[in-house]
Amino acid sequence: MATTLVSLFVGFILTGIVGAWLSQRWQHRSWINQQQILGEEKSYLDLKTVWDEVTTLSGKRQWRMRRLLYSIKAMNLENADLRLQEYREVVSEWNEKRNSFEVRLTLFAGYDFTTRLEKLGAAFTELGAELERSYKSSSNGVVEDPQQLAHLESSMNLLNRTLFEFNRDVLRVVESKRKQTYYGTEISFGESTLEHFGTWELAKALFKSGVKPLRVIRTSAELPLPFLVGNERPGIN
Repeated sequence: MATTLVSLFVGFILTGIVGAWLSQRWQHRSWINQQQILGEEKSYLDLKTVWDEVTTLSGKRQWRMRRLLYSIKAMNLENADLRLQEYREVVSEWNEKRNSFEVRLTLFAGYDFTTRLEKLGAAFTELGAELERSYKSSSNGVVEDPQQLAHLESSMNLLNRTLFEFNRDVLRVVESKRKQTYYGTEISFGESTLEHFGTWELAKALFKSGVKPLRVIRTSAELPLPFLVGNERPGIN
């Protein structure tokens, strides 16, 4: 009887210790996974925020340039003065936020987008300088050459196209990041991605043809840190 009681007591103690240890391990792992998912979500939300800001401010700048041009074409000097002031306000706002845009785009989308944004900014500046020269001419009573004004409008249309392509491409990155954050990352079976496949999944891969390789979905919590940074990931779509 005493032996039985001792065995039960020892078993209870060991079960309690092992159970507590396992519970602590699982809780710690769950906390780490949660932090990884939250970090991935924050990265996505930060990227979406900077895209929203760039899209809104660039659209506002472009529209105010057009309104100034329309006032110059109509030789409405009083209205042109107001439009010029509005245009300069948005240019000042753009310049104040430019460094922030470039840093966040580099961090969350890649340096290529920062380079494209710099080129957009240069195009805005060059077109804005031409527009202000036309304004000065009209304010001095000189009727601006219609061909010059037509050239300005054509340049604005080209800039609009470039701006559309830039915003579209950043949106694609935003959407890709959203899917990765909330639905996981698709990983193709290959030599460089073996560590992300379980034993059963590797067994199934033996019966998959090379034409349609095995693919699995992994959340950010299931992937190591290198898979959470950047857009180019070997074997991952």
